[in-house]
Amino acid sequence: VARWSKGESDAAYALFNQSFALYEKHSNQRGMAITTFHLGIIEDGWNHLDLALSLYEQSLAQLEQVGDLWGVTRLYQLLGQLFLKQGDLEKARYFFEKHLDSDERLQFREGVVVALRNLGNFHRYQGDYVQAKLYFDRSLEVCQEYNLKDDKSKVLYFIGILSLQQNNYVQALKSFRAFYEL
Repeated sequence: VARWSKGESDAAYALFNQSFALYEKHSNQRGMAITTFHLGIIEDGWNHLDLALSLYEQSLAQLEQVGDLWGVTRLYQLLGQLFLKQGDLEKARYFFEKHLDSDERLQFREGVVVALRNLGNFHRYQGDYVQAKLYFDRSLEVCQEYNLKDDKSKVLYFIGILSLQQNNYVQALKSFRAFYEL
């Protein structure tokens, strides 16, 4: 709860450290991995990217060891986002593509939508608007097929941003209106 509460990241960090110590005491590898994952998210939020990367990598190794594909896939997403922040585009794309492939294998539709959206933004940042639109459109299709309204609104928002970057104000207005109507 503290992790998701505004202004409570210090409390969340302390609680996760306590949690880690308990998992470590009982040799619970998965618990240690998930706790490390959350510590990484907090460090990432504080913009301590080197420490966040270290924690993500530790968690990834632990989750791979215990065979938690869902957890591994979440780390692919986070690593892609972190490398994008750092400007390491090759690694960002690599992890975004692994994220998409893994969530498709898991048939985790919400994850597929996020992966497609991240790849769309990756290409948008590169100025490859055609490829960005293809990823956003695929993401929107999955949202519509599975009635994922929250994710659909996020995709519509980014389609609006992409449209603005292309000076397509009619499409931008259409996307932003649809975004606000959800």
